Amino acid sequence: MDSDDRRKVMGALPEEIRSRFGGRRSGGRGGDRGQSRGRAGRGARDGDQPERRGNRGPLAIDDLFKHQYGIRVISLDGSVKAEWPMPDDGPHPKMIHACDDGTVYVAGHGKMASYDKNGKRLAMADIDKLSGDKSLAAGMFVSDKHVFLAVGTGNSMRATEDIYRFNRDLTDAKKIIEQQYGCCSHIDMQVMNGELLIAENSRHRVNRFDLDGKSLGRWGKRDRTGIEGFAACCNPVNIDIGPGNILYTAESGIGRIKKYTPEGEFLGVVGYVDTTEFDRGSRLAAQTCYIPIEVNKDASRVYVMDVRANLIRVLAPRKSDSAHRSFIRAGTPAWPSGRSAGAGGGDGSVGAAVVLLLRRWRRPTPLRPTCRPPRTDNWP
Repeated sequence: MDSDDRRKVMGALPEEIRSRFGGRRSGGRGGDRGQSRGRAGRGARDGDQPERRGNRGPLAIDDLFKHQYGIRVISLDGSVKAEWPMPDDGPHPKMIHACDDGTVYVAGHGKMASYDKNGKRLAMADIDKLSGDKSLAAGMFVSDKHVFLAVGTGNSMRATEDIYRFNRDLTDAKKIIEQQYGCCSHIDMQVMNGELLIAENSRHRVNRFDLDGKSLGRWGKRDRTGIEGFAACCNPVNIDIGPGNILYTAESGIGRIKKYTPEGEFLGVVGYVDTTEFDRGSRLAAQTCYIPIEVNKDASRVYVMDVRANLIRVLAPRKSDSAHRSFIRAGTPAWPSGRSAGAGGGDGSVGAAVVLLLRRWRRPTPLRPTCRPPRTDNWP
């Protein structure tokens, strides 16, 4: 956020919280950098320091604010069907996945929980205790037997994620994959044909693993001029599976939706959505924004989450087969900031409702992540 927005936020905080930030910017530019290095360790190491999570400061993850968290169930016409409050001892929603049987999985702020179709909590896992660190929920996918959760640290193109596998009742947790590179602690996953597909966006590729974490291959490349590769700083940011085992990819910055075979054969462009136009924030912030997508059962609609404009964009073919854009309002001041999943969930379908994350109390300012191009000469 810029300096004016920061002053407004700080001015709205109680004095006892503002005092905890005292002196952080003193000593000039060099001193501030030194302090940043000192705070760069994982988690909160000093009891009088505001909590850091995933190597991000509290202003970036809302740890200082008395938010009310919850889930909204949105019908296909945009009306609110239900709202599930999230208590303080539960997850602060960042990632969400809905399943065919009505079970909904939510992850965020060191916790992951499952809920029935009426919003009753069924089980919960402590991710902080499992990973031994205060990390971020960076991605999630639920198959017929397992829950896969990406636990991330970092706020740049060098951010990394470890992948954990759970049973559907959130027991028997196991780390199966280490150090995937997803920009700003965002990475998307899908399970198809017995394989776990991971969109490793900082490396512009899709990685293939078996369900135990063994590498099976990878495909994709950075390409700023062609249509078959992935452009901008970190793509594909999100993926989904459509009918016929077609993999749909979403590219932030350029707002391009494409489709591929699971092995990486390019099948064509589905359409575009605008990801660079929003109220405030730099173009770089738009390029590093993730855009979750969901494909319905017959691929007649592709739902694209626009986290900047607080709405869902819908791609649907016209009779002329050109892409058509429409909009479903997601409610105000909701700011969906995790995975959007249709009520059908695991098979990429969209059922009677679209489940969205809800963060109330204020409209957040788009963050400006620092994304320096990483060295790639030593990457496998």
